[in-house]
Amino acid sequence: MPIPLLAIAQALAGGATIVAHSSGGVIASSAGSYIAGTFISSAVLAQLLWSVAAIVAASLAWLAGLPALIIGGPGIFGTTIGATGATGFLMKAGIISSTPIWVPIAIALIPVMACLGLWRWWSLRKRLASLPPGTELVLSHREARFVHRLLVWMIFWRRTVECLIRHAKGLFRRVLGT
Repeated sequence: MPIPLLAIAQALAGGATIVAHSSGGVIASSAGSYIAGTFISSAVLAQLLWSVAAIVAASLAWLAGLPALIIGGPGIFGTTIGATGATGFLMKAGIISSTPIWVPIAIALIPVMACLGLWRWWSLRKRLASLPPGTELVLSHREARFVHRLLVWMIFWRRTVECLIRHAKGLFRRVLGT
């Protein structure tokens, strides 16, 4: 069964939320009633979790060097000589003398939040894998919220990647003059 992402994306854009269905699986709900065509069974949910894992792995490979590239660092012995990224720009402009304390704290919180998400993903995947064939898993409210966040993230990430590809194509066309 395919994942009804288009129907779910439209429902979420209209203010719906993903909730646990009484017969198992999850479904989009708005104004106290279910929205037709947005049901995701336990089998499809298990496939969705593996899809999310593949997307996260590819995203992490790309994002691994992004903080260092954007934030950069001070130059030699804390001077502006050789300073890179945003830190180097702000140091050269005289706005900051060193990296503010919130930057390393924010960077340290990223792996903590990633581990929490990974633990929730792993525990839900384990529960889905232990189901006998032909049965549905009744999700808790917390698990339904987690699936809601996963779907919102997948839809947002897809739109972001499509936007980046469009801009890259336009940039290459301008550079190549075609």
